[in-house]
Amino acid sequence: MELLRVQRWVASTLALTVAYVWSSGMVLGALYTIDQSRTGAQIGILCMAAVIGAAAIAGVRVINGLSILTPWLLAGLFPSAVGAWVLAGR
Repeated sequence: MELLRVQRWVASTLALTVAYVWSSGMVLGALYTIDQSRTGAQIGILCMAAVIGAAAIAGVRVINGLSILTPWLLAGLFPSAVGAWVLAGR
């Protein structure tokens, strides 16, 4: 495997991991540290986490020289979608 390809894989993995940990942490913070009566604040943080997740997918696509607009952007919304589902179930 050529060196540039390996560098892209490592950078993509690192970017995606860091952004998903950040996004998931925001979701957990929205669900468990903000007072339950502040639903608007929780929804706002879930929206910010969704933007970070989508930006992570877009960043990986840019690193690999691919088009940003793709159905894979929906995968970036996964942590926020799980958080919204848990929030709605309360």
